[in-house]
Amino acid sequence: MTLVTKIIDTAEEMMDLGGKIARKVVPPFCIHLTGQIGAGKTTFARGFLKAIGINGPVKSPTFTLVETYSRGGIKVNHLDLFRIDSSRELEFIGFDDYLDSKSILLIEWPESVSEGLPEPDLTIKIEVEEFSRRIQIDKNVVE
Repeated sequence: MTLVTKIIDTAEEMMDLGGKIARKVVPPFCIHLTGQIGAGKTTFARGFLKAIGINGPVKSPTFTLVETYSRGGIKVNHLDLFRIDSSRELEFIGFDDYLDSKSILLIEWPESVSEGLPEPDLTIKIEVEEFSRRIQIDKNVVE
């Protein structure tokens, strides 16, 4: 895998990146989103979901843990695992129910769980800089 670094300066650019990637993804697919609180993980997810035709509000799954969206036979499960710290807790929230051949997983805070998650097809690492975000991503997905 060849990583490329992108600098994102605005929320709109983060949403554009999410949309660009969404147009290249085919289920089943798993994306791990890493970065500190406020880095832009949910903003990326909003752009991703908008690109597949979800026009309603996209809220952070911080408190619900999972938000599910469907469009055109594709299901996107947006998870926030910040408060989950074991495969046992994953089992408790019914994580296996979100794994199927028609689903895309957008997983925020995958590093919180040491085992039980599927291997990512793509990891997006977001680092906060003073007024921008540094994104590391697989070059083949963003070209």
